[in-house]
Amino acid sequence: MRKWLIWFGILFLLILIFIPQIASTAIGKPLFVRALAKKSQADVQVDSLKLSWFGPQVFQGVSFQRDAVSGSFQELIIEAPFWKFSGAFQLKKGEISYQGGKVEQVEGQIVGNDFTLTGITLQGHISLKGQVYSKLHFHVQIDIKQFPLIVIDQKLDALLGPTLDLFGTISMDEGKGNIDLSATAANGQTHLKGILTEQGMTLSAPLDASIRLTPEMSALLLKDANPLFVTGVSSANPVRLHIEPDGFFFPLPFSLVNLKVGNATLDLGKVRCQNGESLQTIVALLKADLLTRAPEMNAWFTPVSFQISGGVLKAGRMDALLADSIHICTWGKIDLVKDKLDMILGLPADALEKAFGIKDLPKNYVLKIPVKGTTKKPEIDKTAAAAKIAGLIAIPKTGIFEGLFSKKEEKDIPKPIRPFPWE
Repeated sequence: MRKWLIWFGILFLLILIFIPQIASTAIGKPLFVRALAKKSQADVQVDSLKLSWFGPQVFQGVSFQRDAVSGSFQELIIEAPFWKFSGAFQLKKGEISYQGGKVEQVEGQIVGNDFTLTGITLQGHISLKGQVYSKLHFHVQIDIKQFPLIVIDQKLDALLGPTLDLFGTISMDEGKGNIDLSATAANGQTHLKGILTEQGMTLSAPLDASIRLTPEMSALLLKDANPLFVTGVSSANPVRLHIEPDGFFFPLPFSLVNLKVGNATLDLGKVRCQNGESLQTIVALLKADLLTRAPEMNAWFTPVSFQISGGVLKAGRMDALLADSIHICTWGKIDLVKDKLDMILGLPADALEKAFGIKDLPKNYVLKIPVKGTTKKPEIDKTAAAAKIAGLIAIPKTGIFEGLFSKKEEKDIPKPIRPFPWE
């Protein structure tokens, strides 16, 4: 019995000693390959493993496939003990292929607190380097030119364009730092200068962004904050976004409730949009029946100022010229968290005179129509609008109905910013 226990102990000890070697064989390799695949969310293949109790752990001939992107590394070396399997590492002789090109000579390493990642793109390069001591103490230098966004995500490629240039620094020490980044892609560009804290980011200089409004970009930019409920927007000229530093706070992690924008302006300019349900309702109210059947129309917007606090966007007055002929305006609030509208659609004096021949209205007169519902399905009170329009038409010169339907300018109408771009 005692000899059996001794031999069992020796066998157990030998198995324990040679576990890394056993794991390096065809028996153990699938377990580690599955772990890599799960962590990288890709299909992973490994030619061979060289594992040891105290490190390094060596993966040779690593290849992967994720969506339309594939790649390989000659060697992945992790400087860590077998029981930990995370820490300093090296990537050697890597290559990433995607539709239309590849990133070559990919090399990367983390040694102590220092890290680097480099590579060559078709017409540019990748260079990331710096030091990371903790999540609240780091310094990163970024120099990326013509980086293919499809490598990160196909949606980014469709949204921003095929490549990205990104230059600048991000740093933090003892929970306070700075961010200074310039980004340029086919569909937009911006320069971000801000102050980082553990809680989030504020701006140290105004943020100006220039955005080419493709259908994909408009779906992102306007889906939750769309004062005129336009859909499928595209534009030959860039949209301009300006955000002032005062009152701005971007929370980390991101939260709509905690996001604050004190003073911002969005200038859509002249765009082409789809004639969706909301625009059809507006056009029908103004008796422009031919336009209700048009699949698309031009829309020319004035800049709109807005603020965001507590998850609620408050938009100032924005005037628009639809189909080069119909003048409307809008203002109000959008609860971004609950997706609820509390907006006003305005029909100015010139639109009412043109559509219905209503004269003698003050120059800045606006007929107000409540808009409720959600951003996905705004509800324009057509019945109330029709009644108000009928009342204005019916007012005789004696003013018999003027108590119900006044032609006087209301005091709570936001003033227009003139001249309008189409005037």
